[in-house]
Amino acid sequence: MEVPIAPLDNPFELRLALWPYAKRKDIHGCHLEPFNNTIWKTTLVKEALDDFVRNMRIGEILTWLPLWGFDRALGLFLQAKFFQKDIYIGHWMPEPSQIRYIVRPYSMKTPRILFPSDALLVKRFPQYGYFWNLFFEELYNGIKTKIKSLWKA
Repeated sequence: MEVPIAPLDNPFELRLALWPYAKRKDIHGCHLEPFNNTIWKTTLVKEALDDFVRNMRIGEILTWLPLWGFDRALGLFLQAKFFQKDIYIGHWMPEPSQIRYIVRPYSMKTPRILFPSDALLVKRFPQYGYFWNLFFEELYNGIKTKIKSLWKA
């Protein structure tokens, strides 16, 4: 089944930038973000990967790879690069391939800070409000996660 994966053309919500406890409204509905649970057209992936890697360059001598959310960032990057409203560029995997298994207890789950990889998306595609919404939500989540970890230490 072909589906548009993320609602990239959703508008930017200023309240997310101004209030760290604001909740996103654009996360509801049918969309998958992980790259690893989606089948993409190979020609599109090859073209997007070159652009994705160029976007990760810091200056001329360093390339930054996101530690967390790389699959998510790559999937969203691919969608943004070829985005046209109501055009489908990926396929959902059949069940149960969409299910992600975590083999350790939730209490042992490492906190993930995703805003740096979301910053890559905003850097390359500032026209998509959806990415700005993601960035500000994850920025504040990252700050709150860091404060919680310092509090527990």
